[in-house]
Amino acid sequence: MAITQLQWNSRHRLGGLIMALACFILPAIGRAESDTPMKNPVEWINQLSDKFKLHGFLSQGFTYSNGNNYYGDSTHGSFDLTEIGLNLSYRLRPDTTLAVQGLSRRAGGMDNGSPRLDYAFVDHTVAQDSQHRWGVRLGRIKNPIGFYNESRDIAVVRPGIILPQSIYLGGMGLRDFFLASDGLGLYWQRHGQDSALSVDYQVALPTQLSSQTQRAFMRGVILPGHLDMETGQVLRILHDNETNFRWAVTGVFVKSQYKPAAVDLLTDGTVSIYVLTLSADWLLHPWQLTSEAAWRELVYKGFGAAVDSQPSHLSIYGEALYRWSEDKWQASLRYDLHYFDIDDPNGSTMEAHTGVPGHSRFSKDLTLGLGWNVTPTFQLRAEYHLIDGSGFAPLVDNPGLQAGNVDRYWDILTLQAAFRF
Repeated sequence: MAITQLQWNSRHRLGGLIMALACFILPAIGRAESDTPMKNPVEWINQLSDKFKLHGFLSQGFTYSNGNNYYGDSTHGSFDLTEIGLNLSYRLRPDTTLAVQGLSRRAGGMDNGSPRLDYAFVDHTVAQDSQHRWGVRLGRIKNPIGFYNESRDIAVVRPGIILPQSIYLGGMGLRDFFLASDGLGLYWQRHGQDSALSVDYQVALPTQLSSQTQRAFMRGVILPGHLDMETGQVLRILHDNETNFRWAVTGVFVKSQYKPAAVDLLTDGTVSIYVLTLSADWLLHPWQLTSEAAWRELVYKGFGAAVDSQPSHLSIYGEALYRWSEDKWQASLRYDLHYFDIDDPNGSTMEAHTGVPGHSRFSKDLTLGLGWNVTPTFQLRAEYHLIDGSGFAPLVDNPGLQAGNVDRYWDILTLQAAFRF
């Protein structure tokens, strides 16, 4: 469920995968097309078009905030929000497809823009009829969480510049952890006359979590040991009424083991995560109403009385979106709420014991958005966030967070241009 912390490995895995795909695909192409000599490159591409697909996206944002930073030094204006992706797929056989995507993302201190492997998997259909399909995916797979996790990096298709943080956790250092996993995925799909039902189940391979993810789980403390994920599982049921309504239920379970260094403050405890997410979306054109809610329970065990605990998080957002002028324009209103501990929703108990401001334990975000689809592939957006609570102020962009040098009330203005092909 997490991407490895070693950028060296990511780059070399990406290069190795591309080499392997090339070695496998090019001979197959040659065999398939050997009886039909190519007259020119355009004809060759056209003949491959039903098997080979190439797409990409690019977005650039600007962020200005008061009080706290978000996506770089945004209190002075920041262009540290850039997303570039290129994906390709090749249908080896009617029942087997290879897919890979490379991504470069710059987002303040959370991402530095280094190219990495976003996903790379083989998708094999085991059985299929006129209404049903079930199959298996193997490789690095996007985790099917809620409505938007699988497409969160494609700015043109997500509902806003900044996704609802309470559900998609972009500012906590956990984005990559929940984004994708190396492992095995099983899926089942049923397509009716006016509805579709899908079930996805994924199991992640054990891996060492990145330093950013470890710091997020260990409450912002930098520790000499390392946190290893032992098991990670995701199950999502998604129903889509193709006329106007869809819903989803997602369950996540992750267990990680902390392995202390020779000299360490902690013993070898475990961190377990249980997540239940409910999603609903109602399209009443020109209106679209969306809401998602999540309950997360983190269980710290074996570290000792000072650390062992079982906080429960509560997250929910609701959004209303209105489209006009043949859907070229859209305006949105969203309220996003997150409590890091429902037994201490305002953080007053924690503040009394630690001195850390209580407002770092919650976030209440009212967002106004405006979007213009200049063309079907080019979009301009603007958002204004009025925030109460510093719970989602990124630690890497606000080094004084743990010392209490953050503001409770702060605003974010963000602009973005996005393109896809």
